[in-house]
Amino acid sequence: MTSINEIQEKTQWVSSRNSNISILIRGLLNSLGSCFLNWNNSVPRIEPYSSYLIFGLVVISLYFLIRFTPRRVWSLVVISIVLTPLVLVTADLILGGGRSLQSRYLLPSLLFVQISVAYFLTKCIIFSFYAWEKVFWRFAYLTMVFVGVISAITIAKTPGWDYLEQGRTANALNLKMAPLINVANRPVVIIFFVGLIPHRLHGVQNYLGLESPCNFPPVSCLLSPVSFFKSEATHSFVLGLSHLVNKDVDFQVINDVEASEFSSYFNIPELAQKYEEVFIYFPDKQFKSFVEQEQGGELESVFDNKLYRLKRALFSTINNSGLTQIYF
Repeated sequence: MTSINEIQEKTQWVSSRNSNISILIRGLLNSLGSCFLNWNNSVPRIEPYSSYLIFGLVVISLYFLIRFTPRRVWSLVVISIVLTPLVLVTADLILGGGRSLQSRYLLPSLLFVQISVAYFLTKCIIFSFYAWEKVFWRFAYLTMVFVGVISAITIAKTPGWDYLEQGRTANALNLKMAPLINVANRPVVIIFFVGLIPHRLHGVQNYLGLESPCNFPPVSCLLSPVSFFKSEATHSFVLGLSHLVNKDVDFQVINDVEASEFSSYFNIPELAQKYEEVFIYFPDKQFKSFVEQEQGGELESVFDNKLYRLKRALFSTINNSGLTQIYF
């Protein structure tokens, strides 16, 4: 059961993505184009059309390969190209999700695509009858190399490039949330999990440098069917965020706490004594209602309804009330 829970937890971000046949086809075309040309849409009018041009080049290369090489050669290449996307697309259509939308899962297929294109261009240069043909194919070959080098330079200068293709997943959003947290004064990020297995929870705590009871509330690992707050955040998302924020950013991790007992773990007056900025990472509607109704607080969305912050006006009032300072 523990292994199944771990697998489901780690792959939740893939299976939760909405996809249909048109989205999958468009994603495969983008992945195909990106293995030759990828400028992160810095030239948005070029990349969509380049994917279709590269697709045409790949089709011609495969035809050339099948036409002029032995069966044992082209069958290996074709099977290697088709097999991986076929398995991923079938799983997406039957089970749902966006496995085939991740370029890194298509790496074996894309590698053989590049081999077939390189073989095609090389043979065209070698067996050209006229001088202008050699010049044309050499120019085409150098163009492919040039755009590949430019793409590599662009990727090297773009932080977190490996997360950008994930679109609306938390790891991609972390890249945009972290700067907002880093500019805050004395910030703390509140994170709560549901059903996170104990050893995984303690791994997160140890990595973030949290030691009970000083830096975070006592953790309850209840597995009974009680009412919990639910969050989209997983341990991998939190660890990803911790790499992007400054060292002075504190984290408060809460796991499997009943909604009726949450006030003892999340207390605005106590937070106000120690921090100037309190961020809530991926809260749900039930938690927002808890803050407004039971705690008398007010949350404001900092980014895309995924990262919230307690309003400063409320903090100023509480800080001037002379409450005794209580540490977590």
